[in-house]
Amino acid sequence: VIDCNYNLTDPDRIRVLEKTGLMGTATDPSFDRLANLAAKLLRVPLTIISLVSDKKQFFKAAHGLPTPYNLVREIPIDDSICRYTLHKEAIIAADTSIDPLLKFHPTVCPWGIVAFISIPLMTSDGQVLGAFCAVDDKIRPWTAEDILIMRELTESAMTEINLRTQNLELESERTLRERFVDALAHDLRNPLGVTKMAAEMIGGEETT
Repeated sequence: VIDCNYNLTDPDRIRVLEKTGLMGTATDPSFDRLANLAAKLLRVPLTIISLVSDKKQFFKAAHGLPTPYNLVREIPIDDSICRYTLHKEAIIAADTSIDPLLKFHPTVCPWGIVAFISIPLMTSDGQVLGAFCAVDDKIRPWTAEDILIMRELTESAMTEINLRTQNLELESERTLRERFVDALAHDLRNPLGVTKMAAEMIGGEETT
């Protein structure tokens, strides 16, 4: 728990999370399909793909999320169970009522969380962005196959997150290039601008 509290506010982790551009975004079929597939394969009533900032847990996708959470799609960080995955280990509980980490958590009883799996959404350099969770409303000793399915689906979710992040970075670079070209074209149409650019280039060479 100490590790997860430290990682919660780690500026490097928050920076990587912000770079995904996914916090607070609309529902997305690609992530929804993974949540629905997890529910079907594990035969559970609730699955969630969450992103965890230092202030809230955001539900990027879910199957079976109760009202009003299916509308607001977030909870305060103090109510988050997924924050515990920030210590980079999965949470696997067959019975939350006897699990030392979860039995007193304020979300467990109201949400009917009896059996719980939470796999961290981890980048290649070890930053945890959130978790992919499966919830059953009855005691359930999770099998090795159940855990493998969740790990594989979590990898698929991370592949999707990485693609979105790369596309966002490419779009940002394209926008910057277009602005640079527009500014350069404007300056080249202005003789004074060309003179200024030449002077700056000469000045730069003299200082090197």
